[in-house]
Order: sequence, then structure tokens, then C-alpha cells
Amino acid sequence: MLAFILSSVLFFLFFLRNNMERWLGWQPPGPLNLPLMGSCVSLLKTGKNVFREPHLAMSKLSQIYGNIMSVGLGSDTWVILSGFDEIREFSMKSEATSRPSMPALIELYAFNEQLGVIFADGRLWRDQRRFMSKALKEIQSSYKPFGEQIMDEFNLFLAFLDNKQHHVFNGRDFFDIATLNIIWRLAAGERFDYENKRSQEMITHIESFTMEESLTILVGVSYARYLPYFRGIFQGMQEHMGKFHQFLWKIVAKPTDEHEVTYKNLFQHQLGKGGDFFTQKQLVISMLDFFTGGSGTLSKTLSFCILFMIQDEEMQGKIREEAQRFEEVSFEHLKQMPFTEAFISEVQRWASILPISPPREVTSSVNVAGFPLKVGQKVQMSLFAMHRDPQHWKDPQNFRPDRFLDPNNGSFVPDEWLQPFGYGKRKCLGEQIARQTVFLFLANLVKHFSFKAVEELPSLDPIGGLTLAPQQFKFKIMPIL
Repeated sequence: MLAFILSSVLFFLFFLRNNMERWLGWQPPGPLNLPLMGSCVSLLKTGKNVFREPHLAMSKLSQIYGNIMSVGLGSDTWVILSGFDEIREFSMKSEATSRPSMPALIELYAFNEQLGVIFADGRLWRDQRRFMSKALKEIQSSYKPFGEQIMDEFNLFLAFLDNKQHHVFNGRDFFDIATLNIIWRLAAGERFDYENKRSQEMITHIESFTMEESLTILVGVSYARYLPYFRGIFQGMQEHMGKFHQFLWKIVAKPTDEHEVTYKNLFQHQLGKGGDFFTQKQLVISMLDFFTGGSGTLSKTLSFCILFMIQDEEMQGKIREEAQRFEEVSFEHLKQMPFTEAFISEVQRWASILPISPPREVTSSVNVAGFPLKVGQKVQMSLFAMHRDPQHWKDPQNFRPDRFLDPNNGSFVPDEWLQPFGYGKRKCLGEQIARQTVFLFLANLVKHFSFKAVEELPSLDPIGGLTLAPQQFKFKIMPIL
């Protein structure tokens, strides 16, 4: 009996601790936050599968509690931002660039250390982000502009497809090798053959991590990896990531032309000079950042483009009509192709390939939307919820590129609520490469081929975990005569 009373008292005290500040208005509003369980009851009540679709559950809650809310995940209280104004205000603060401790994710991704750039923190992050930004500029200036490098790979992809006319393709992985080659040329000076089974195996390994539906839960509730439901999932990811790390170690150790300007060579040159943050482990995880932050997101964005074009052939025809004005579409033609730009923007809004940006931790007390956030407060930004906000987009469940077009003259009209690359001081470094790759591949492919479904199309709703992708679909290509 005494144990029951003590347990009840402790439960009540933790319950007050988790909810009192919110009730007093000192924290953003949000659902009930129970000890250890967090807000799981409210998350389950959204009707969404919290384990498989946490971004949908968060989006549903944001429509109830607003664009800044407090949500309990395990034993921690997180602040979730899902409106552009709140995300912009928070992201531009220097106190908002830190990453919290994420034991489960770091164990899988980076040898139990916060390495690389995506998940790095503090001085290491600032130093390595600055180095990566400088390296990308040096690679471009010493070789070719990124647009020309992208078109080199596109022409090889085109030659491959010329021998595959009327062939049936899997839509979700159609662009995997092509986009990997663009990124891997920058990172390591190498490319893969389109029918190389080894490269497809490596993509399978990394997608076991990025596409795992439970990963978002494991990031927010690290102890979940020890629970029966998640233990096997976590061990499977460990096995896949271990094999991928082995692949990267071999790439790093492989001799290359030291005069070729690649990220690997620039890093190893700096490694020879010494420095606190230039280590072989840091290089391996930085190369992993190229792989996860670049090729996978590019491939899935382009796959969504194909899916929506075969869903609506009229849209496909409009893109082709714009592209056929030019012998070869270059990035300089973007502003002359407003429907194509609007179509890509709507794909990025709908798909939200990165549904929830990697977590942040507040390093000094700040105010966001009138609410004080204390030192150590963990924050997540739901880009998916922002891209599906019904108050801003009016009809977010409809795929409608013309929302980005001026109704009077048909020109492209950007919308600041579309932020597929994140916002602020941790915005994706590869944004310009990504924008050029998606536009150049889409516009030039549609010039040469038409795309048609070969079976009933799946739901257009994205699936995945850390990143989202279309559900698997099949299509065939036919040459434009």
C-alpha cells in the first residue's frame, strides 16, 4: 500500500511538473503531458499511426493547438513549430542552432559522436559548415559550374534510357543512381554505372535509415530502442548502417588523383595540416551527409514529379510545351518556364521530403511568438505541417501548381511558406545544387520522353521516416517523336 501511495504521489508531482507551466501560460499550449508517456494519448487520438506517420499526427495537433505548441515525447517536453512566422523567428536566432543529445540517432549515424555537419553541434558544426560551404564553391570554380556538371550526368542518363524505351521502371528508385552520381562527383570524384548492383545495395542500406518509419520516434524518445517493438527495428538499422560505414571507409582509403578538386581531397589536404576537427571519422560522416542530405532527397523529389505527371497528363504536356522552346534547357531558362517552376514548387510543398527538420536545443533563453523558451528546451520544426497549413494554403490537400502562378499574367509567384530546404542558420548547404538538378532533369527528360502508368497508381500520400518518398509505382517511357 505504501509503495502505491508513494508511486501515486510521484506520478502526481511529475504530472504537475509537466503541465503546470503550460496551464499558467508560461509554455506554449498543447495536449496533456503524462509522466514517461508524454502526449502519446493525444497523439493516438489524432487517428494517425504515431509510429509510422508522426509528421501527420503532429500536423493534426498543430491544427488544434496552433503553430507553436508543447508536446510530451517520452520524458521530455518538446516545443513544435509549424508556422512560417514562428519558424523564421526561431531559426534566425544564434541561440537556436544547437543540436540536442540524440543517443539513438548518433549511435546509428556517427559512431556515437556528433560528427559531420547535419547532426554536428557547437564549434565543430560552425567550423565544418564553413569548410563545406567553402569547399563547394572551390569545386565549382575549379571544374565546371554545377549546371554543366548536372547536364553531363543527365546526358549519360539519357543515353542509358535510349536503350530502355518502353521498359517498365519502378518509380520510387528511378533516379537513385543519377542523383547519387551528381553528389558523389562533388564528394569523391566518382560515379556509378546505372546497372551497378553494388551502388543499389548501398542505397538500400542508407534508406533503411532515412526511410524507417519509426526513426522520428527514436529521435524524440531515445530509450524506445530498448523496448520490444523497436528493438528489432533498431538492430536492423544498425546492421545496414554498419555496412554503409564500411563502404565509406573504403572510399576514404581509396587513392585518388590528388590534383582533382573534390570534397574528399580538400578535406584530406586539410587533414594533413592538422586541426581539431579534421579527422578520418569526421570525413567519413561528412561523406555520409553528402549521401543522405543530397542524393536521396533529390531522387525522391524527382520521383514525385514523375508520379504527378503520369497522374495528370495535361500537366505533363504543359511542362513539355515550355521545355520544347529550347534546344537544351539550362537553368537560365527557369524564369521563362513559370508552369514548370510552379509544378516543382507544388511537388516540394505536397511531398515535404524532409517532413520534420532535425531537432534543435536552445542555448540561451529566448522568446518565440511571445512564449519564453528556457535553456535546454528541445525544439522541432514541422515543415510538413507548415506546407499543409489550411489557413495559409486554403486547400492544402489538393495538388494545384497554379497556386504559385499569378492569375493575371501567368508568371511564377514564390510563397515564403514554402521552405523545403529549411530556414535560417542551418539551412541546407546544397540548396542551389538541388534546385538546379530537379529543374534540369525534369525539363530535359520531358523534352525527350513521355511518361505513362502501366498499372493502377497508388495513393499520392508520401510514406517514410526521416525523409518521405512516394509509394511504389510503375511506369514506362516512350520517346517523343
